[in-house]
Amino acid sequence: MNDRPDGEGTFYDETGKIQFQGIWKQGNYKDGKGYALYGDKKYEGEYRNGSPNGYGVYYDTLGNVLAKGIWRNGTLVQPQ
Repeated sequence: MNDRPDGEGTFYDETGKIQFQGIWKQGNYKDGKGYALYGDKKYEGEYRNGSPNGYGVYYDTLGNVLAKGIWRNGTLVQPQ
């Protein structure tokens, strides 16, 4: 819609890996699964309302796991 993703879809990075798959709203991903970079770190997992929600893993730049478990509104609430 208006040249921005809106509805269900899949976004791939430059290597062909799925970056996000789910529901988009006005160009932003809302609900689904994928990954996002936060500075030099990466979150990979489930999203709801545009924030990490559900199971996910947070990695440092070398791919080491910093945190994993259940997230709510971008906060780790149940480490695993």
